[in-house]
Amino acid sequence: MRYPINQGLKNKVSLAEEVTFVEHYIALQKLRLGEDYPVIFEKKGNLDSFFIIPFVLMPLVENAFKYGISQKNRTPVIFRLSIQNKRLTFSTENAIVRPKDLQSHLVGIKNLKTRLHLVYSQNYLLEHTQSNGIYLVNLQLTSLNKQFT
Repeated sequence: MRYPINQGLKNKVSLAEEVTFVEHYIALQKLRLGEDYPVIFEKKGNLDSFFIIPFVLMPLVENAFKYGISQKNRTPVIFRLSIQNKRLTFSTENAIVRPKDLQSHLVGIKNLKTRLHLVYSQNYLLEHTQSNGIYLVNLQLTSLNKQFT
């Protein structure tokens, strides 16, 4: 869990480092939920050659667990990440099983949008939709070049 301390102050990190942090978080969630809980994380492409600002993926991953987990129905939580033509696509998919007393203020998403706009300007897309009880998030962005500091 040193990632927040060591990488959090950097302007960019390799996607491989960010994904390792996400995988550790998922492993912690699986300890809490049980190893047989259906959590899928598909990855495609060269993660080492792609650079992003730190903590771009975590708000989306955290929200999928916060609002998409049901011990009763064991609905799957799915993460997909791909790198193609210097473009990252990251998506989350989960059932909407938010407890009635859990209020969403969208603070994490608002902060993420602000950070994305400041760094990526118009070179990103962040969409979230819901349909038939499923919540979908799609994030697309271009790699930060190595000169970004």
